Amino acid sequence: MRRLRADLPLLAIAVWLQLTGAADFAGRIREGSEAAMFALLDALPLSLVTTVITAVLVALYFVTSADSASLVLGSLSTRGSLHPPRTLVVMWGVLVGAVALVLLLAGGCRRCSRRRSWSRCRSWWSCCCSAWRW
Repeated sequence: MRRLRADLPLLAIAVWLQLTGAADFAGRIREGSEAAMFALLDALPLSLVTTVITAVLVALYFVTSADSASLVLGSLSTRGSLHPPRTLVVMWGVLVGAVALVLLLAGGCRRCSRRRSWSRCRSWWSCCCSAWRW
C-alpha cells in the first residue's frame, strides 16, 4: 500500500484557506515565503501562540544546525577526531556566526545570490581554504 506524502495535508489546508479567502497566499508569496508562512499562521486559530511556537522552533533549528556545523568543522580540522578540542569548536562557532552576521548586514541571501557576488564569495572562500592548508 502506498504511503501518503507528508505535505499533502498542509497543501490541502493552504488551498482551502486560499479558496475561502481566509489567507491570501498568492498575494503574499510575492513578498517572500516567510510572508506566506505568517499569512498561514495568521489564518489559523490561536495565531499568536502558533506564531511564537514557530519562531521558537526556527530558532532552535538554527542553533542546532550551527552547533552541529561547528562540531563537524572542528572534527574535520583535527583530521577526523571524534572529540575535537572545545576551543577549536568554539572558534569555528564564532567564525560561522561572524559569517552569518556579515551576510545579514550585507543584505541577506537575496543580495548575495547574484552570480557576481557568489563568484566573489566562492573565490574568497577558496583563498581562505588554500591559505589554511599552508
